[in-house]
Amino acid sequence: MNQGGRQVGLLPAGVGFYGLLGAVVVVVGAFLPWLTTGGRSLSAWDIPLLAIIPGAPAQGVPIAVVLLLPVSLLLPYLIRRALPSILRILLAAVTVNAAGSIVVIAIRNRPSTAVGLGVMLTLAGAVLMVLGEAGFGRRDQV
Repeated sequence: MNQGGRQVGLLPAGVGFYGLLGAVVVVVGAFLPWLTTGGRSLSAWDIPLLAIIPGAPAQGVPIAVVLLLPVSLLLPYLIRRALPSILRILLAAVTVNAAGSIVVIAIRNRPSTAVGLGVMLTLAGAVLMVLGEAGFGRRDQV
């Protein structure tokens, strides 16, 4: 239940069940294999974030660091206030972009690359986050 933007029930104000479930699925997906090629599996921890930028050196911070950002959907549990809607949408967009870009780039560069469960879960989690933002599973809308 929501009273004046504050949390009263189990879910924080402005956070739907699907959005929260999606964030958890994204984080789990970050730890599972994303791509398999030549007998080697790569998770989001093995793929540099700059790999999604054409012409940039494939090094630096792993994509998994960005995928941990949806954990901020848990922030309303601490501050007892809803996160701005634009922030929740941005978190889902960044997740879809990172996972989708890696799949496209990997398959384009090496067609024998197999897409792993981790990237599929990450994309599914992002869809759940969008559904949560669209109001599915949210109890504070009357």
